[in-house]
Amino acid sequence: MGGARRGPPNRRGGPYQTKEISPSFDLDDVEELSELLEQLLDQLHTRLHPASKPNASTDLPEGGTLNRDAVPSLPSSRILRRLIRQRRRRSDYLPADLFSEPAWDMLLDLAAMDVEGRQVSVTSLCLASGVPISTALRWIAALEAHGIITRVHDQADRRRVFVHLTGFARRALARYFADSRMRDGQL
Repeated sequence: MGGARRGPPNRRGGPYQTKEISPSFDLDDVEELSELLEQLLDQLHTRLHPASKPNASTDLPEGGTLNRDAVPSLPSSRILRRLIRQRRRRSDYLPADLFSEPAWDMLLDLAAMDVEGRQVSVTSLCLASGVPISTALRWIAALEAHGIITRVHDQADRRRVFVHLTGFARRALARYFADSRMRDGQL
């Protein structure tokens, strides 16, 4: 990739760091830019949304209790996006139909968007699943039936529906990733 150059000053007076992309950039360059963008998004999200606290009235599984001290947080958006890219890259080397896990792909996308503070529409989630829309809709219904996701109508456009992880699912995923980090050393 090309060298870094100084851009115009930002609001604080310091220069932005920009990178020039040569006409012959390759996939590694795109991945490096993607990781840089994810780091910037993580920093922005951290500044805009300091540590959020779980809502005890809505985040509990039926009959469950919440131990606030034992609740790990989800990994950063950068880590979740890297996992998503790695999962998709498998089909570059082996037949894609060997790796169909639409529920997990949806959960990773929802977790990344949750960490970024962004909403996910049903259509977007279907696309993230990597399967036909009819199959994705069945998986969304199954995840909702298990209390893992909820659907909420957009207040501005009642035709659009957003999908959110439930507090129960957010904590379960956070525990899964925390356990994976402890067992594997890192993600």
